[in-house]
Amino acid sequence: MIGSVSAASLALGGVAGCRRDAGPPEPPDGHRVYEMRCAQCHAAKVTTIGPSLHEIAGIYGTDVDGVVKWAKAPGRKRKDMTQMPSFGHLMEEDLRAVATWMLEEGKK
Repeated sequence: MIGSVSAASLALGGVAGCRRDAGPPEPPDGHRVYEMRCAQCHAAKVTTIGPSLHEIAGIYGTDVDGVVKWAKAPGRKRKDMTQMPSFGHLMEEDLRAVATWMLEEGKK
């Protein structure tokens, strides 16, 4: 029938494009953001292109805001290392999630 939804369609998961679980989206996964955006330059305990997570945690402690501020507008701290590009284009919640994850992981 045109204009109606069949019982079989609903039993198979509803109408295409409609979500059955209209709950809030899951919060960002800091580790996932790290793997996608940061891991290429920041290893856990070894300095590669950028400082290690261990060194970053030593500098920032629990200062998530400080890491987020740096990620949005990084300067150049070391002449012998490449300057980090800005990640200001990322969503604030992703930056906070990855900063929190990096600081926790860096303490291990």
